Amino acid sequence: MLIPRMDKTAKNAIATPANGLLVYQTGPDSIGFHYYDLPNTQWVFINASGIATDTTAWKLNGNNNVTDTSFLGSINNKAVKFRVNNLPSGIIDSSTGDAALGYRALVTGHSSPGFYANNALGFEAGRNLNTGYANITIGRHALASTGVSTQNIAIGDSAMA
Repeated sequence: MLIPRMDKTAKNAIATPANGLLVYQTGPDSIGFHYYDLPNTQWVFINASGIATDTTAWKLNGNNNVTDTSFLGSINNKAVKFRVNNLPSGIIDSSTGDAALGYRALVTGHSSPGFYANNALGFEAGRNLNTGYANITIGRHALASTGVSTQNIAIGDSAMA
């Protein structure tokens, strides 16, 4: 089997590459094997260690390919979620209007429909706020112990806990 060899310009000129198409890029950069990932419509470089490198992915140590249209987030109506030690630590949810940032902030989520628009900032802020709406909690454990609460503003360490 001989894998097609071509430079980057020729590779990128393939009009409709098949999913999994493998080519050997001869230059000018990323010399080596590349395959076409159809679901993500991009070429993926397989580096010298044999690990596929997605050149458009967000890197842990920063990116140099960021443009004015780059973003982190979703392109459908699904919440963006953050985790620390695999525990909820942030959410931005367009369907409920909830926004939280902090370890286990607003962690319980909603148990009843119609409760929304809670904002929590801080360690376990609004932790058990599962049926309240239109609350603002800022600070460690602010409004953390209350299960039902509506239209409150709690600011400070353990405020309204």
